[in-house]
Amino acid sequence: MTSANATTPAVDTRQPIPEKTNTAAMIGLFSALVGLAPVAIVFGIMGVRETARRPNESGGGAAQAAIILGLFEIGILLIIALAQARS
Repeated sequence: MTSANATTPAVDTRQPIPEKTNTAAMIGLFSALVGLAPVAIVFGIMGVRETARRPNESGGGAAQAAIILGLFEIGILLIIALAQARS
C-alpha cells in the first residue's frame, strides 16, 4: 500500500522574479545620446556594477554602451579643441 504523498509529484509553485531594466543604465544611455558625456560615464559605471550584482536586472549592455559613447564624445571634443588650438 502506497501513500498519496509518494505518488504526488513535487510541483514548484514559486513565481519567477520578473527581470527589470536597471535605471542607472538607462539614465546613462539617455545621457550619452543627448551629449552629456560625464553623466553618461558615471551612470554607465553604476549600471554595470549594479547589473553584475543583481541577477534579476538587465541593462548591462546599455550601461556599457553609455560608457563607450561617453568616452567617444569626450575624445571627439578633445580632438576638436586641439585642432582649434593649433589654428
